[in-house]
Amino acid sequence: MALRLAINGLGRVSAQLVRVVNQGGFSDLFDIVAIHDAAGPEAIARALRHDSVYGPFPDEIALDGETLTLGERSIALSSNAEGRNAVWGKEDIPLVIVDGSANSDASALDQHLKKGAKRVILPAASPLADFNLGIGINETSYDPDAHQIVASAAGAPSAIAILYRLLDDVAKIRCGTATVLSPAGGDRSLVDTPASRGGANAFWPVSADRDGIFEQLAGKLSSRLSVVETVTPAAAVGSVSFGNWLEQKTTIDALKELVNSAAESDELIGLIGTVDGVTSSLDMVRDARSVVVDWSDAQLLYDTFLTVRGWYDAEWGAACRLADTLALICEQGVPGTA
Repeated sequence: MALRLAINGLGRVSAQLVRVVNQGGFSDLFDIVAIHDAAGPEAIARALRHDSVYGPFPDEIALDGETLTLGERSIALSSNAEGRNAVWGKEDIPLVIVDGSANSDASALDQHLKKGAKRVILPAASPLADFNLGIGINETSYDPDAHQIVASAAGAPSAIAILYRLLDDVAKIRCGTATVLSPAGGDRSLVDTPASRGGANAFWPVSADRDGIFEQLAGKLSSRLSVVETVTPAAAVGSVSFGNWLEQKTTIDALKELVNSAAESDELIGLIGTVDGVTSSLDMVRDARSVVVDWSDAQLLYDTFLTVRGWYDAEWGAACRLADTLALICEQGVPGTA
């Protein structure tokens, strides 16, 4: 029986999750039954119906009072962004996604558990999570009995961890850097205004405590990584420029074969890929993979220092990983549910 799921605070990733789920494939595991956001039902419906990056919702959307109908699915809407009046236990909703500004408040996350939620899921990597889960990276370490607040560590953290772990397996990374250009994201207005979707004319550095996050994703390798992030006004797609000092000599052709083989493996199929030249970040919009390696300007200096760029869709790709994370949680079983 599918577990009931609520979205508390509709952000960019959780909005795309609705589209991902609407495509099918998850109905036997979980079902979105409620969305709470301060903007209220009409604004929630408008944000789902019209998206300035991904276009109109592919199916008919109808709003009747506080009930949103998507095909045969009905979703209850509320303007109560923090779910203050929600008692998840009484509503038989064991899964709660916390998106938007609410996912940075540790006490608010704990309140959802006290009100009966069995799992609180964050759509992006967070130091507040019991476990940062990267699909194709560390899902075997997820513990259903111990991890109640789970972050889907998609976007840049997954893009970095997947490629670093691959390279370390074959050539051993002595140390490395990752320079992230990320799209402006989670704190944007619910409604897609010009100001929130690229009207800014600057980009800004990010100072974030990710030590614990990368330790969970990359293990001991995290002590050999330096990550620098800058947020840009670009829409949806981000890039990571890697500089890796390898212990063992190799060739670009050997590294290409490594990534190509990984892309076809059972563990990473659909999670990593390659491309030979990206003319604009918009080329990568709606790519569901966690990282796409661009070999067009890759260099291998002295056979041991690799520079290469990777791309990821921080909204659509992250929503696909969030759906995968939810599926894994449901498949592993949620203690306290039938």
